[in-house]
Amino acid sequence: MNLSMHNPEVFLKYKSKSQIAKNLTEPWLESNAFCPICLNPHVALTPNNTEVYDFLCNNCHSFYQLKSQKSKFGKRINDGAFSPMINYIRLGKVPNFF
Repeated sequence: MNLSMHNPEVFLKYKSKSQIAKNLTEPWLESNAFCPICLNPHVALTPNNTEVYDFLCNNCHSFYQLKSQKSKFGKRINDGAFSPMINYIRLGKVPNFF
């Protein structure tokens, strides 16, 4: 497992701290994460702008949302769009969080 997320190209390409975080963490997670539910050694990154989830386990079909922010995590973690998340909750498809 590579613990380094350092990629100088990301810092040259993006100025927004949220875009930098996204473009550092998503490729790292895709290369290094496993599915904690079925222990599949790989989770797949979903296409950009997929509602509610960012990664999918192709073995057990569990899906995950990656959460990152520029400051420490506290008692709350901000979520994405409210309506799509509510729709997924109603369908019983709440994502797990990374």
